[in-house]
Amino acid sequence: MLAATDLVTLVPRSFMQHATDERFAVLLVAALCIPRAALLLSRPGSAWSPLMETLRDGLLALRPLGRHPSAK
Repeated sequence: MLAATDLVTLVPRSFMQHATDERFAVLLVAALCIPRAALLLSRPGSAWSPLMETLRDGLLALRPLGRHPSAK
């Protein structure tokens, strides 16, 4: 469907090993920066496992300095 439009999409580099070259063009854009976010979901009142707490702590440690957890 994408091939019949002028849209551009992003796919992992690993996807391209399964694609035929004549159907796709790889555009190298070194300055392209895609912001990413992680979100942990749990039900209200549920207990977090030690693994979930470790994951949360690890993600918080990766947070950029000076950024408040509620900042968007």
